[in-house]
Amino acid sequence: MIKEINKKRKLKVCMIVPGEFPAYGGLENFVYSLSESLVRKGFDVCIIAPRPGLSRGAPRGVKVYALPKKSNTTVSPSLLNSFAEFLEYFAWMIRVCILARRERVDILHAHQCFPSGLYCLLAKLVLRKPLICTSHGEDIQMDLQARYGMRRSKTLSVILKILLKLVDAHVIVSKSMLKDALSAGSRYDRIHVIYNGIDTNLGCSEHESEAKEVLKKLRIEPSDFVILFLGRVHPKKCPELLILALPEILKKVPNTKVIFAGPGDRRKLVMLAEKLKVLDNIIFTGFVSERLKWLLIKRCDVFVLPSRTEAFGISLIEAMVCGKPVIATKKGPFPEIIRDGITGVLVPANSPRALAEAIVSLAANSDKRKELGERAAKDAIERFNIDIIAHMHLLLYTRLCGCDS
Repeated sequence: MIKEINKKRKLKVCMIVPGEFPAYGGLENFVYSLSESLVRKGFDVCIIAPRPGLSRGAPRGVKVYALPKKSNTTVSPSLLNSFAEFLEYFAWMIRVCILARRERVDILHAHQCFPSGLYCLLAKLVLRKPLICTSHGEDIQMDLQARYGMRRSKTLSVILKILLKLVDAHVIVSKSMLKDALSAGSRYDRIHVIYNGIDTNLGCSEHESEAKEVLKKLRIEPSDFVILFLGRVHPKKCPELLILALPEILKKVPNTKVIFAGPGDRRKLVMLAEKLKVLDNIIFTGFVSERLKWLLIKRCDVFVLPSRTEAFGISLIEAMVCGKPVIATKKGPFPEIIRDGITGVLVPANSPRALAEAIVSLAANSDKRKELGERAAKDAIERFNIDIIAHMHLLLYTRLCGCDS
């Protein structure tokens, strides 16, 4: 395909990520799978990261460059308040520009408008290469109650407005982000909706003996009804709703176990569980490896994501691909992902009662769980397979580069 696009050489895409890479995580996993899929389709791909990742190998056929910053500055409301920090970011922009020129990059693709988009800005202007910024949530979304979003900072809000006026294309990962994109300063005619995707060949194929050993350590019995919450423990994901719903669930399904799998401060959740006397029915795993993640998805009976603010929700897709019934709220991207009553269940946001009723209903009907799971798997594979998502990026890349696809 790419030989038809460019007979002299393959089209080269340079992706820039905001943190450690290669690594595990929602954004990181997506970039990893997307880059591999693009290579399979004939593209040259390189990835630039501010920190090298040591937890996994590089994507097949992809060059990964780590250009470490001197400091470990992270995105916060005080970012760029010092001249020294500004100089450091500008130095990083120069290094990205030099590397992009050396690699003969045709297109720049930044994942997160800030800081990745900022890193690419000089290369775009000097080398005159198209720049795509994909927003994965925190860069343009804002939830003041959950203290979430870069735009809470006036400085970053101004930087984002400038960046979004200069990009050639602004990709958002769900239609629900359109309002956020426009509010952040994006131009309507440059916004493209391309969902996140996953490699649907991964996961759900673990060895039974290993699974039994892991589940035994977590105190999960074969007879337990397991509810899984997978993701960072953060106020925007509303994990407390699941704990608030648990007393009502236990009245009808006393063998229920809830697993919170993911990093984050869980002290408030523990205190709430103790207050409601349900702590014995809850398991906090902290950060989980990819292997353990898939083991837990495979074992759970119901997957729950009660977020009130979300850009997409890759963990939801992972559960669907494994044939698990999923429950999410009627907010954000979830109505785009789940067909209520067909491939999953949608409940009102901030309602422990509605969440409990949905879980109890599924617990009482194994046939319904199976039907939902089977339809969810089929739908997720058809809509969110990484090769389909990569093809949509391919069309955008070739259009911006003036090539015929």
